Amino acid sequence: MNRVEMIIGCRRALVDEDMVRKMTRKEQLLASTMAMQDKMDTEKDPATFRLLSEAVQENVQKIVRLNRTIRQNVYFFPLETV
Repeated sequence: MNRVEMIIGCRRALVDEDMVRKMTRKEQLLASTMAMQDKMDTEKDPATFRLLSEAVQENVQKIVRLNRTIRQNVYFFPLETV
């Protein structure tokens, strides 16, 4: 199987070609979830906080389901020291 080099969590990694789309989707879900959690920290309105909390829970469930379909054979390159 061909492998593709991509950036995952600010690190270089080799990923199977058919898993690239899933890894990219996971990165997008993680980024949006973290942004919503940051908004929750500053939110004062209880209704908005509840909506954000529900959206975060939905995203976490999507990430968990996606993780179950991703094969665990990603190779991360060692960190480079300068």
